[in-house]
Amino acid sequence: MIWPWFERLSALSLINQQLTLSAERHPLLCTWVSTMFRLPAVKQCAVDPDAHAVYLQSCANKQPNYGYGLE
Repeated sequence: MIWPWFERLSALSLINQQLTLSAERHPLLCTWVSTMFRLPAVKQCAVDPDAHAVYLQSCANKQPNYGYGLE
């Protein structure tokens, strides 16, 4: 249940560099995230970090773009 939040973490780092997950500070967590991205089920359902960033930014601007990437 926690994976969707970690999938979006890379999008947050595109918006704010201070939110980047550091391998120096969190080596086991970074290893887990890398491992998750290699799983077939995650590959099949993964959303591009840029798409997450656009959506999160639209929410921050109080105009959520729920259909981004569906065109």
